[in-house]
Amino acid sequence: MVHPVSAAEYVIDFGLITDLERLRPLFDLCTDFGSLERNRGALESVSDLESLRAFLERIGVVRFSGCPKIGTFPGVKPVR
Repeated sequence: MVHPVSAAEYVIDFGLITDLERLRPLFDLCTDFGSLERNRGALESVSDLESLRAFLERIGVVRFSGCPKIGTFPGVKPVR
């Protein structure tokens, strides 16, 4: 379940995520995509995040902030 509180920060390692669609709440609701901010339009509008897997895996690790609180899974770690 996603909570609309914009307070969480996450470190995301795209190489560890088996299903990129699980990140959809972060791409839809985070206020800052860190080093991916310049790609915000493409990331928010793509219908299937898996189509961007090669690009995202090359990016490696990023930090998102101003995010809803989500359940974590391999590749998504909250910053405390």
